[in-house]
Amino acid sequence: QGIKRHGLTDTWGASRSSGRTHEGIDILAPRGTKVFSATEGLVADLRNNNLGGKVVWIMGPAGTWHYYAHLDDHKRGLSVGDYVKKGDLIGYVGNTGNARHTAPHLHYGLYLQGKGRGAVNPYPYLR
Repeated sequence: QGIKRHGLTDTWGASRSSGRTHEGIDILAPRGTKVFSATEGLVADLRNNNLGGKVVWIMGPAGTWHYYAHLDDHKRGLSVGDYVKKGDLIGYVGNTGNARHTAPHLHYGLYLQGKGRGAVNPYPYLR
């Protein structure tokens, strides 16, 4: 919410811990800022893990997978199997998971070959 396209920074491919590269972009925003779905689709997974913290996976059109990570919280009542439209509230910006020592931000990833497979740079799609 409130982040303009021209305010996005392309952080795709930046180096990360353990020799990884960044498979997405980071969108800086104050903690608690509303996160809206970039696509229509089905909520395929809601979980809390060490890397992404609180995350939402949405399976979108044509088998695209959309990954929202480091959330402070999911939207209350959001459940696996829910259908969301582009622009629907899905969570709130935070710094959970391996981002706990960084400024609050949303990590957004886009995958074209299945959940967590075939990462592509989401920056051009959001710009």
